[in-house]
Amino acid sequence: MLAEISANKDIEEIGPKCPECGQPTNWIGPKFRAPKSNNVKAWTSIKVLHEIGLLNFIGWAKSYVEIPETKKSLNDFLAELKASYEWNIKKWATIDYSKDNKNQIKYFSEAIKKIDKHLERVK
Repeated sequence: MLAEISANKDIEEIGPKCPECGQPTNWIGPKFRAPKSNNVKAWTSIKVLHEIGLLNFIGWAKSYVEIPETKKSLNDFLAELKASYEWNIKKWATIDYSKDNKNQIKYFSEAIKKIDKHLERVK
């Protein structure tokens, strides 16, 4: 078994590719449903969510998340997400303050900063 592992350690992992164009892409998660390629408004929102670092939220949410298709709906979505993250920080802060909780609070705090930065930029 060890020989197999050491023999396979030089295998390069290949990342996901877009099924339409074949270009490298990111694995977003099982709940993500890509909009049609001609839906420029939805793809613009996806680009913003990716730049902020929140696109994986859509793919790993508890249920399907509707992709915002206007600037207003994107900003509303981000404001709701920010409120949810603020609630999560309060929740994690009241639970035993372990390393895991610190990591969760740090994640949500950083995400809130990115959301705030985007919302300030689009005012």
